[in-house]
Amino acid sequence: TYTVIGTSNSCTNTAVTTISISITPTISISVTQLTLCSGSTTTITAVGALNYSWSPSTFSVINSSNIIASPTITTTYTITGADGPLPNLCSTTKTIQIIVQPKTIPTVSPTNGICSGNSTTIFAIGGNTYNWAPTIGVSNPNDSITIVKPNSTTIYTVTVSKNGLCPVTNTIQITVYPLPIVYAGRDTVINLDENIVLNGTGNVDVGFLSPDNIPLICNLCPIVTVYPKKSTCYTLEGINSFGCRNTDEICIVVTKNCDVFIPNSFTPNGDIDNEYFMPKGYGFSQLDLVIFDKWGKVIFNENNTTLGWDGKYNGLICPQGIYIYQVTVRALSGKEIFKTGHLTILTAR
Repeated sequence: TYTVIGTSNSCTNTAVTTISISITPTISISVTQLTLCSGSTTTITAVGALNYSWSPSTFSVINSSNIIASPTITTTYTITGADGPLPNLCSTTKTIQIIVQPKTIPTVSPTNGICSGNSTTIFAIGGNTYNWAPTIGVSNPNDSITIVKPNSTTIYTVTVSKNGLCPVTNTIQITVYPLPIVYAGRDTVINLDENIVLNGTGNVDVGFLSPDNIPLICNLCPIVTVYPKKSTCYTLEGINSFGCRNTDEICIVVTKNCDVFIPNSFTPNGDIDNEYFMPKGYGFSQLDLVIFDKWGKVIFNENNTTLGWDGKYNGLICPQGIYIYQVTVRALSGKEIFKTGHLTILTAR
């Protein structure tokens, strides 16, 4: 308190004035969350003064020690505190920046479908952190691009964020289409000189493919006759309305077996039945036939015959009786088989 005394012509008077001293407060600030996702809120609290003023003005609250802030962009808040009414010369100012992380907008690959047993690549963009669920059948569940192989139609959810902040989810459905049913038949064994009819079935149109680029008699036909010269597998294919392809194989094992049956009599008497003596069998490529009479004279000799002996010698039917034959067979494997024996001509009608 200051007193002033004034004197004039021995007359005095006094005046008094008081100077108030206010302490400048020390303010500290705390915040519940310094970095926010867009649309979130945080509480800013100030301590150390009696009265406060907040800026920006939109958020100004007189004499409140805290505010709930909902910034839409990164914002710097200014807090002014004093122990007396504001504005006040003895005030302290503090600032704090609230960082607003914008929400990611994840974009995922277009919805697509796959055939059962296949895989496909899916992706998401919009952040730098990715998490896919479910993770079964997902090659890289934490990458933006991953390969998935679902067993059935599956909805995958991807969580996208930037550095783990403000995650947002999106989904993609992978439709799994069934494969067509195709059946080529049972594997089997045939001899080299035989053929076999392939008969494919299925719940869609099916057809056999050419093996080893060898054309079939009927390509892409469900029923086809084949003449394999070595063990071969034939593929049956079917494609359904979803574009899904399925195949089945039938394998034919080709053997080179050989067997010869030689009759012991024949009747070259002109009644059409049993008119020729001809060894029968399978698995041979050549048959040579020699016939002898009972004195050892050659009366028939034919290499690689396809008809056999008609019972004639010099154009005449040989007499009824017993004759000797020699048969040489060359098997498909290259082996030669030699057989000899007796045969009887029966000429009586």
